[in-house]
Amino acid sequence: MRKFLYNIVSFSLIFFVSAMVMSTIADNGLKKSSKQEWKSWNDIFNHKINETIVILGSSRALGGYNPLIIENRLNLSCYNLGMNGYTIDLIKQRFQVLIKYNTKPKTVILNLDYTTTFEICNWPYQMSQYLPYMDEELFNNYFDRIAVSWAERHIPLYKYQTMIDKFFIGIQEFFSHEHETTGVYKGYVNNTVHFEGTKLQDILKDGKPIKVYADDDAILIFDEFIKSLTNNGINVILVLAPYYHVVSHNFDENKKKFDNAVNDVANKYNVNILDYTNYLSNDTIYFCNGTHLNRLGAKIFTEKLSEDLIYLFKK
Repeated sequence: MRKFLYNIVSFSLIFFVSAMVMSTIADNGLKKSSKQEWKSWNDIFNHKINETIVILGSSRALGGYNPLIIENRLNLSCYNLGMNGYTIDLIKQRFQVLIKYNTKPKTVILNLDYTTTFEICNWPYQMSQYLPYMDEELFNNYFDRIAVSWAERHIPLYKYQTMIDKFFIGIQEFFSHEHETTGVYKGYVNNTVHFEGTKLQDILKDGKPIKVYADDDAILIFDEFIKSLTNNGINVILVLAPYYHVVSHNFDENKKKFDNAVNDVANKYNVNILDYTNYLSNDTIYFCNGTHLNRLGAKIFTEKLSEDLIYLFKK
C-alpha cells in the first residue's frame, strides 16, 4: 500500500512538473511571437511602447490608422493599440496595462465605433490573446466578470485545453530562431481584401436599422476614462473613422444618444472630436466591408487625419 501511494505521488509530481515546464515553454513562445494576436501585448509587457501618440479602439482602429504615416507627417512616434471587437471597458483595461509597463503617451487618439464602443464585454472574447499573461492582475476584473476559473489562471496547461492550436504555436515559436513576419507595423494591420458586399447585404438583409450600442454603464466608463486621461495631462482626441455610406445612413435611433454622450464628455473635459463618418464614404474602393477601411482607405484617411492633427497641435 505504501509503495502504491509512493508511486501515485511520484507520478503526480512528475506529471505536474512536466505540465508546468510545457506550459512555461508555450507561454514563453507566445511571448516571443510576432503574430498579430500577441505582438502588441508582447511590446506592452516588454516595455517597448513609449510612443508620443497612442491609438486606441477596436478593429476599425486596428486597420484604419497607419502609424507610419502619422510619424512621417508629424515627426512624432506613434503606436496603434486597436484590437478586434474591443469595447470601452477592454480599451480602458488595455491602456491601464500599457501605462503600468511603459511611459504614458502625450496624446491618445480614441476611435469611437457606433456598434462596439459603448458596450461592456461580458463574454469571453478572443481569450487566446491573454494566454501568456493570465497572471496579470489588471485582467482580473474582466476574468472575474466572464467567470474565468481559478484552474484556467493557475493550473499548468489547463488554460490550453480548448486552445490546443495555440499551445503548439507557442511550442513552435519557443524553439524557432526566426519568427513570422506579419506585416504589422506598430500594431497597424493592413486590410488588403477588396470590398465584400455580401457581408454588407447580410447586415441589411432584414431591412432593420443597424443597432447602435449606447449602454449607460459603458458611457459611464467612457466618462471616467476620459477624465482619468485628462487629469493625467494626456491630450485626448476623439475620432470617428469613415463608414461606407450605406452603413452610416442606416444606424438606429440610439445614434442620437451615442452622439450626445460623446459631445457631453468632450465638452465636459475640453477634448476635441474629429468626425470622419462621411469621409470617403461614397466609394467602395476605400473599404473592405461597410465598416472597415482597406489599405488604400486607411492611407488616405490617415493622411487627412495627420493634416488635421498638425492644425490641432499648433493651436
